[in-house]
Amino acid sequence: GKPSLIISNGKINYHEMVKQRYSMDNLLLSLRQNSIKNIEDVEYAFLEPNGKLSIFKYNCKLLL
Repeated sequence: GKPSLIISNGKINYHEMVKQRYSMDNLLLSLRQNSIKNIEDVEYAFLEPNGKLSIFKYNCKLLL
């Protein structure tokens, strides 16, 4: 299978969550396990075919 985009630019893709039968409780648990307190801190999150969530946070480094 292919990974499913669950969070994009800090916004939850509810349609894809329903399609993949992935609950909000599972999403919040995965975010907490990765020390993420705010969904808006996530640039992308993919639900992998094995059921794990791959999370990519925004890069907070600023070029001066």
